[in-house]
Amino acid sequence: MAEKKRAVFRVKGVVFDTYGTLAYFHNFSKHSRFFKKIEKTFGIKPKKPAVHLIRYEFYKREQNHAHFLKFYLQFNNCKVDKKTFSSLLKKFEKCSGRTVAYSDVIPTLKILRKKGIKLALNSNINTAHVNEIKSMPFFRFFDAAAFSCEESAVKPEKRIYEITARKLGLKPSEILWVGDQLEVDYLRPIQLGFNAILINRKHKPFSKRVHQIKTLKQLTKQGIELTDQNYVGTIIEESLENKRVLSEVKILSTRIERVTKKHKTPWLKQWTLHKVEVSCKSAESIARKISKAIDSKHANSWYVDFKNDKTHYIIFRNKIFRAQANKKASLEPATQYGIKLGIPAYQLDFEVTN
Repeated sequence: MAEKKRAVFRVKGVVFDTYGTLAYFHNFSKHSRFFKKIEKTFGIKPKKPAVHLIRYEFYKREQNHAHFLKFYLQFNNCKVDKKTFSSLLKKFEKCSGRTVAYSDVIPTLKILRKKGIKLALNSNINTAHVNEIKSMPFFRFFDAAAFSCEESAVKPEKRIYEITARKLGLKPSEILWVGDQLEVDYLRPIQLGFNAILINRKHKPFSKRVHQIKTLKQLTKQGIELTDQNYVGTIIEESLENKRVLSEVKILSTRIERVTKKHKTPWLKQWTLHKVEVSCKSAESIARKISKAIDSKHANSWYVDFKNDKTHYIIFRNKIFRAQANKKASLEPATQYGIKLGIPAYQLDFEVTN
C-alpha cells in the first residue's frame, strides 16, 4: 500500500479553537446532569435548536453564569423565586467543570513559535471561561485572541473570522485554522479562504475527505512551515559605488538626511535613505551584489542591512553576516566587526525581532 502523502501547510499563522482543541472541562458530565435535572423538575422539554440559540446569544455578550441561567429559565418560560434561583446558581457554578489543558498543547506551541509562526486563539465562550483561559500556562504563547463574548460575534458568523485574521495582521490564505467542530472550525474557515485541519480527539466518524488529526503532536508532523517572507531594510544611496543594484530591489520610500558630525561622513552633504524590500528568493544574490557595490574608497564607513522575522543580513564591503533576527547574540559578531571598521556604535545597534 502506498504511503499517505504528508500535507504541508505554508502559512504565517495558526488559529486554535479552545475547548476540545487545547483544553477540556474536567467533570463536565455534571453540567449535563444539572440541566437534565432542571428539565425534569420544571417540566422543560428541550429543543436542540433552542439550546444552541441560547448559547450563541450568551456567547455574544460579556456575561457570567447567573446571566446564562436567568436567560435559560426565561427562554423556557420557567419562573422561580430568588431563593430557588440562588440555589440553582450555586449548583450550576459547581458543576460547570474545571478547565484542563491537553498534555500536547505547550510542546506544540513551542515548536510553532520556534518556526516563527504567529498564533491566535478563537472561541465561542463566555466571560467566566475567558478568564480561565487567560490564566492558563499556554495563553502566554499567543499573539492574539478573539473571544466571542468580547467581540460580540460567534462562529460561524463571518465577522469573528475576519476579526481574528485582522488581529494577526494576516490574510486568510496565510492562516491555518485548527479546531474540533466540523461546521465552524473546518468547513466555514475553508469557505472564507483559510486553510483548515480538524482535530478529532474523540475519534468521531468524519468523512475521509476531511483533513484531520487525532492529536496536536500530529499537527507539527503534518509539516507547518513559515511562508517565505521578503526582507525589508535601508540602503543609503551614497554608500554605493555602483548604484545599479538599486534597480533590483523594490524602493518603498525615500528620505533625505542632512549630514552632521555625528554621521562621520564629512565628504558628504546628505544621506539619501531608501527603505527597500528584497525578495526572499533573491536575498542572497542581492547581498553579494551590495557587498561588492559598497564605496571602496570609504568602505570602513558603510554597511547595508535588511531582514525578515527569521534572518538578518548585515552587509559590509566584501563581508556578509547572516544572523538570526530574534537573537541578540547572533547579531554581535556583525556589531563588533563594524566597530573595528570605525563605524559609530549607535549605527550598529541592531533591533532584535520578537
